[in-house]
Amino acid sequence: MAVQSTAPSLPPPPKNYIQRARTQQRNLTARAAEVGSAVGRSSANLISEVGYAARSVAPESLVRAYKVWPTKNVFCCWGFLMTGPVEDVGPNSCAWTSLLTPMAIFFYTWSDILWDPSHVPPVYSYFCCLAFASAVFWFSVTSFTDPGIIPRGPKPSGPMPPQRTRTDERGATVYETWCSTCNVYRPPRSSHCSDCDNCVRDFDHHCPFTRNCIGARNYGPFVMFLSSTCLSLAVV
Repeated sequence: MAVQSTAPSLPPPPKNYIQRARTQQRNLTARAAEVGSAVGRSSANLISEVGYAARSVAPESLVRAYKVWPTKNVFCCWGFLMTGPVEDVGPNSCAWTSLLTPMAIFFYTWSDILWDPSHVPPVYSYFCCLAFASAVFWFSVTSFTDPGIIPRGPKPSGPMPPQRTRTDERGATVYETWCSTCNVYRPPRSSHCSDCDNCVRDFDHHCPFTRNCIGARNYGPFVMFLSSTCLSLAVV
């Protein structure tokens, strides 16, 4: 008999929680100033006596998740883009060089003919530009997209069963495996990537040339990149 087990979940924070924290901090400071002036003490001393709990609502104490991310991923653009470990810089640089160098040589050699309607139809010139731009675009999306990382859970107080069984929304029995590194039960078709040190949904493989794992969220862009590269090679 399958035992239904659901992971605990926390409600999402309200959209205006930062504004509420700022308002609460301003009200706390104003109230401390009023009480401090009445009793002849400074507001700073009064706030310090309230304790850490009152000061913890200040937005300055909030830290973005990417700054304390406990894996080998590298983040850029203030956490909006992420890629794989530093060890993949070499293969990734080779991939970018192999992608951009033929394009540059092609346009440098045939630019005069490509834009001459008497030699080449304009449709072919536009197709070349579209194929090359598509390959670069989808390669960038594959490299800098979250592949489907499963967030880590808190460290359990005791040993966890290596596997659990639950029933999904369609009534099917699902077997999930415990990951002692990420402290989560991995869904089916998920795996832990030793290169990035993450559990990834629908994990396919870790690609050092894209400097990222290929999983649930970037498998489509990866296929589009391969298709665009084939078109670019056909053009060249």
